[in-house]
Amino acid sequence: MEIKFEHLSFGYTRKKQILKDINLTIPSGKFSAIIGPNGSGKTTLIKQINRILTPQSGKVLIDCSDNTVMSSGDLARTVAYVPQMTGSIMTGSVMDTIMLGRKPYIKWKPSTEDIEIVSQCLMRFHLEEIAQREFNALSGGQKQTVLIARALAQTPHIYLFDEPVSFLDVRNQLEIMSAARELVDYDGKTVIMVLHDLNMALRFADHVVIMKNGNVFAQGNPIEVITEKNILAVYKTHARIQNGEYVITSL
Repeated sequence: MEIKFEHLSFGYTRKKQILKDINLTIPSGKFSAIIGPNGSGKTTLIKQINRILTPQSGKVLIDCSDNTVMSSGDLARTVAYVPQMTGSIMTGSVMDTIMLGRKPYIKWKPSTEDIEIVSQCLMRFHLEEIAQREFNALSGGQKQTVLIARALAQTPHIYLFDEPVSFLDVRNQLEIMSAARELVDYDGKTVIMVLHDLNMALRFADHVVIMKNGNVFAQGNPIEVITEKNILAVYKTHARIQNGEYVITSL
């Protein structure tokens, strides 16, 4: 599903805007990475899509439909959000946590279909052996994997990831990034991910958006967008692109 931001502005107060007249199209069925310095508006931007935040002006269109007129149920069946892992945010078992992804579909109690979908998510991410373990007893990488499985159980068209690998070791980072990539390649979903690691964006994304001071500074193909010139302009850092990766040369 394609997402369009049309003249979107947002701020927690009228005097200080975080997003300023954003016009942006996120392509359907692609992996889009949102990058930029701290405070540039990355997380604020993606939170407009599922109405965690609502714009002061402008709008967000999901397949040409204004997301403000979508019911909360329809929006939950369309968009799943995987938050940044910053601590213990869930209670209950791994299976209970993943079952929360079925909430937009469950009426009185989980159906046979709901249970089957959760079981498939457990198997897809090799979580069967820890299905009854308490979520808060898991490692950071395991927690993040469970949250992705919960989002998958939601069976949405669009996945929003907010810095999902920031606190993980290299192995877990690659596993999470590969899982997100599979959602595009094998399931045909739209993935939008806030990232700090430019090399991860170069390696995994189809489309990159660079944010700077609440504006879209550049967007497009990763190789065309993550350039030495743009890195200097946005991050104030000298770098070179070598063999498809960026290397810092000086501050």
